[in-house]
Amino acid sequence: MLIDPLLVSGGVSEALIFIIENYLVRIIPFIGIILFTGLVKGNRFIYNSFAMNYENNGFKALFLGLLIGFFMNGVCVLAAVIHGDIKLSFGFTLSQLPIILFALVCVFIQSASEEMWYRGFLYERIHANYPLWLAIIMSGLIFGFGHMFNNGVSILAVINIMVIGLAFAMAKWQSRSIWLVFGIHTGWNFMQNFFFGLPNSGVVSVVSVFGLDAVNTSGKLFYDTTFGIEGAVSLLIIGLLLALVSFALAFKSGRLAELRERSCQPTNKA
Repeated sequence: MLIDPLLVSGGVSEALIFIIENYLVRIIPFIGIILFTGLVKGNRFIYNSFAMNYENNGFKALFLGLLIGFFMNGVCVLAAVIHGDIKLSFGFTLSQLPIILFALVCVFIQSASEEMWYRGFLYERIHANYPLWLAIIMSGLIFGFGHMFNNGVSILAVINIMVIGLAFAMAKWQSRSIWLVFGIHTGWNFMQNFFFGLPNSGVVSVVSVFGLDAVNTSGKLFYDTTFGIEGAVSLLIIGLLLALVSFALAFKSGRLAELRERSCQPTNKA
């Protein structure tokens, strides 16, 4: 008879504590950025850019972003499995479904919070005064620096996260939707931590659909034993690919001139 690990004493509470401490706690900066941009008159244009009916925002963009995030992480994990860097084991039971779904909601809060600060406030404030290309680059660089003190972080991991931050900014620019980036970021983090059971920024979840077989895991090309996929070359490749696809789509639409422009002067209307 299979024993559900969540039925072991303390299993559910341990999983809930992990999700709350690592993801739901980000509801504080999530609410903070909404209040800061909504109540401060000079930032109202940023607040408006978060709205569902702003440009291409909405559930369609969010869902597409989730699919992109799932795909990106899945490709990186598949490369690590095929290369023999990691081995995964399946341990999911239906009793875990509610807490996995709860985790998805909390990951969205955490991911959207980061995107509203980096690809929302920071990106838009720079773009209001400087060319778009600078807003894209700076949001990526500062995003990487913001992860410098994570558990087990390496130089390659910081570079990878800078590149993925730049790619997220490129995706936001091309799609004209921060909701798309909400979805990509959420999809990546959820798949990594709660589907595959791998470290997310150096932190391993106590509940996941798959689990890492630590005995058969080694630090090779596509996996870092401390920082996971994000510390390996695969994230660099997939991040550059997202940036290049965004650039190619913008080029096809004849929008490259926008990279040299500042945004329109923000209107402070609600």
